[in-house]
Amino acid sequence: MDKVAVLYDRCTGEEIGNLIGHSEKVTSVLFHPKQGAVLTGSADNTVRLWTGTSVGYDTSYDIRTHTGEVTGADLHSSRDYFVSSSLDETWGFHDLHTGSTLLHLRNDKALACIQFHPDGLLVGTGTSDAMIQMWDVKKGENVVSFSGHEGRENSISFSENG
Repeated sequence: MDKVAVLYDRCTGEEIGNLIGHSEKVTSVLFHPKQGAVLTGSADNTVRLWTGTSVGYDTSYDIRTHTGEVTGADLHSSRDYFVSSSLDETWGFHDLHTGSTLLHLRNDKALACIQFHPDGLLVGTGTSDAMIQMWDVKKGENVVSFSGHEGRENSISFSENG
């Protein structure tokens, strides 16, 4: 709520960095497992990529694809791309190395969460009105929708074997 993501050393519990730069609350935090980078989403409609330096973390990219609160992010299995979802009824597919948005798709519902399928070819989104949708990344199309839940879909999870 204070617009800051705080990083801690898992072993010592020591604070190792403050990611300061968002103008509204931070809504999602995602660590890159290999590059020491961190992605943060915010109610200020942005996704930031932070990279560590010897003196702290700096913003490498400030991605302004969305016009509503960012609700989630996930890394592609290649670790070179990521997706973001938003209450503005869109999701974006982004290049981690350039910060560019390669695909920006509109849905007909506000998106509450997003997750890559382990094969990286499908993306699942959850809507604010209880719908799960699967998207073909290459075609940029919704390929199937699932209803039947009640309330907002706050998370999606795939088994590791798909």
